[in-house]
Amino acid sequence: YGSNKLDQIESKNAEEKIILNTNSNNKIAVKEVGKKIHTAAVLRAIEINADVILKGTRVDGIYNLDPEKNKDAIKFEHLTFDDAITKKLKVMDSTAFTLSKENNLPIIVFNMNKPGNLKKIIDGKQIGTIVN
Repeated sequence: YGSNKLDQIESKNAEEKIILNTNSNNKIAVKEVGKKIHTAAVLRAIEINADVILKGTRVDGIYNLDPEKNKDAIKFEHLTFDDAITKKLKVMDSTAFTLSKENNLPIIVFNMNKPGNLKKIIDGKQIGTIVN
């Protein structure tokens, strides 16, 4: 994706699967929202009428505690946007959760390091945590 303009995506309404990547090196997104990278991703997704936000992490979903630091962490299979916001889960900033909620844009948080996970999501299989 990089610095390409959104209007360069020719078939945004076609039944194609387009994956955009937003990270701290995306200077356009950072400038727009002041380093709220997750908010930038949600804003881009809203602009192109995306069906879902895919949030790749090092763990297999959203937990009540950091599972890399706490072996007793409990994974959430599903959360509402309100749950994610009120529990102050740090997987994304609250603005990103709020924008996703307001635009009915679900979020799937999954382990991006496990081979095959992205394909499973694209194929409609349930992995990670769904926030909607």
